[in-house]
Amino acid sequence: MIILIALVVCLVLYSEQPMLVIFSLLSLYLTYRLFWRRYEPKVIFFGIIQSWLSITIKIFYADFKGVNYESLSFSPSIIQTTYISLIGYCVLCLGIYMAIRDMRLSDKNV
Repeated sequence: MIILIALVVCLVLYSEQPMLVIFSLLSLYLTYRLFWRRYEPKVIFFGIIQSWLSITIKIFYADFKGVNYESLSFSPSIIQTTYISLIGYCVLCLGIYMAIRDMRLSDKNV
């Protein structure tokens, strides 16, 4: 756990957009808390993580390359667009969670 926290701190300190990195990692943590169920298939979790990755991959790519995040897009409002996309992603996660929260795997063979 300490290694994970150190990795997150390094990502935030290294980034040119630390608030965007924090918000994206918090949305990833929200996804983990909502959809990682012990002893159940992780299909929904990994499907939703794919959506998260499609929103945030450019943030981490910009940090890895050491370039400004805005320079990777032709849109002058890419930061606002990313925040809105992450908010929409979190709302989607909460909606899916509310629909499946009471579903459990059945022990019966159908």
